[in-house]
Amino acid sequence: MLPRTLALVLSSAIHKAHRDNKALSYQDIRIRSRQRMRSINMSVEPFRDGDNDDALYLVFLEEAPLALAAVDEVEALDLDAKVSQRIADLERDLQISKENLQATIEELETSNEELQATNEELLAANEELQSTNEELQSVNEELYTVNAEYQNKITELGELNNDMMNLLTSTHIGKLFLDLDLRIRKFTLPITKEIDLLTHDIGRPAGDFAHPFMQAICRNAPKVIENPRLPVMNY
Repeated sequence: MLPRTLALVLSSAIHKAHRDNKALSYQDIRIRSRQRMRSINMSVEPFRDGDNDDALYLVFLEEAPLALAAVDEVEALDLDAKVSQRIADLERDLQISKENLQATIEELETSNEELQATNEELLAANEELQSTNEELQSVNEELYTVNAEYQNKITELGELNNDMMNLLTSTHIGKLFLDLDLRIRKFTLPITKEIDLLTHDIGRPAGDFAHPFMQAICRNAPKVIENPRLPVMNY
């Protein structure tokens, strides 16, 4: 393990080598070890290992005899200045980290407010959807009730129609029923003795038949429809 003083120097050297991307060296680093002064020469050099993008550094430490002056072209170490520089660098990095953290907090607060607003909108939409669903359920129940009533009416009309047909059939009187377009709706069996009608003729226009009675109906029925008070005409 490096002595604290030497560790601070090494940390500062690595930081500067990373920042400037160049090798640097210090000579005659004075440290106290085992109650005596020692002189250490240090070199730090950026190093790349193939495709590895991680920052790597070669560090060389060499103990040297105590010297009175530094060798030419080698940076002499001012330990207090380097420690102060390292502290300043750390303080600057800390300030940048604080600013980044504050910006991140503000972004998170903004995102949280937007998320809260979106959540409130979704809650309101869900309440509206729930209300609409209840209304649709109520309408569906009403439609079910109306449909049941119509079904009962259809059943009653079917029964009345059957009763009427049974009544007409039992009277042995020929009857012919036409709609407003003079199409055959129904007829009783006795009328087939006078007019040649079959079941599949239901829906056909009365004018398709050459029988004089049918032709008379086609001539006179529109007049009766227009003026129901016309006198009854016998065929």
